[in-house]
Amino acid sequence: MSGFRLYNRHLDAFLACAQTGSFTRAAQILYVTPTALIKRINAFEEGLGAKLFDRTTQGVKLTSAGERLRRESDALIALSDSIRRDVLRAGAADSDEIRVGASTVFPGHYVFDRFEEHRAALPDVKLRLISYGNTRLEVDRTLSRLGEEVDLIAGVFDERFLSRYGADGIVIERVPIGLSVPAHDSLSGLDKIPVRELNGRTVLIPKRGMLEDFDEAAGELFRGAPDVKTVEFELLDVETFNRAAEIGALILNIACWTQTHPLFRHVPLDWTSAVYAKNARDAVRRFVDAVANDACAARNPEGPRASAVV
Repeated sequence: MSGFRLYNRHLDAFLACAQTGSFTRAAQILYVTPTALIKRINAFEEGLGAKLFDRTTQGVKLTSAGERLRRESDALIALSDSIRRDVLRAGAADSDEIRVGASTVFPGHYVFDRFEEHRAALPDVKLRLISYGNTRLEVDRTLSRLGEEVDLIAGVFDERFLSRYGADGIVIERVPIGLSVPAHDSLSGLDKIPVRELNGRTVLIPKRGMLEDFDEAAGELFRGAPDVKTVEFELLDVETFNRAAEIGALILNIACWTQTHPLFRHVPLDWTSAVYAKNARDAVRRFVDAVANDACAARNPEGPRASAVV
C-alpha cells in the first residue's frame, strides 16, 4: 500500500512527537526540519482546538487531550487503511466477479463449495475472497454495505436479520445447533449431549432478539434443563471462546463456528446460509438462482436448526 492516507497527515507528526518526546528526534524520523514539524503541530492543535503537548526545555509531554488522541489514533489509522482497501477493491471489481466476505469466525467455504458444484453453469463467473474484521463495528459496516465492497457473506440469518441490514438471503444449508465444548470438559467426549446434562452448567448464548433460531434453541435449553445458567454475548469472536474457556462454560453454537478455536470441540444438541444486496449484480443473481434450485430447506426433526446465509 502506498503512503497515501485518508486522515490528516499532521496525525503522523503528532504520533512521532508522542513516541520520541522530542520535536527534534521526531523531525529526524519524518525527514523534515524541526521548524517545519513544530508548525505542523501548532496547526494541528489550532485545528483541533486543544493543546496536545506541554513544551519544556527537556522535551515535550502529552497533555490529557494528547493522551486521549494517542489512545484513539490506532483505531483511526486502522479504519482509514480499511476504507482505502475497500475503495481499491471496489474500483478493481469485475462485473462477473463475486466478492465473498470472510472473517475469523465467518468463513466463506460454504459459498466456495457451492460455487464448485455449479461452476460448469457459470463459466464466466469467478470468486474473490474479501476479509473483514470480526468486531461489531466492522461486521455491521460490511453487512449494511453489501453490494459495495462485498457481495456475499456466509453466516446465519432470519427475516429480522435481513430486515436490519436491508439484504436478501438464500438458504444454502440447514445445520444443527449444538454446543462448543472445551476439549478438557467431560462433555467433549460425548457423541451427543442430553439437554438435562446442562443443569448447573453455564452456557454462553447469542443476545436475545438477534436470531430467532438461536432464541428458540435457548428456549429448548431452559425447558430441558431448568437449572442451566445462561450468559448472553453480543458478537461471537475469539474472546467469546477465551471467556468460555476461562470460566468452564459451553457456547450455544454451530459446528463451523466452533472451528474458530482449536481447544473447543462441537458436540450436537441440535442448523447455515448467505446474504446479498437487494440490487445485486447479474453474476450474483445467477449464482443465487443456481443455489436456490437445490437448497435444502427441510426442518431438522431432532431439534432447533440454523439457516446458513448467502
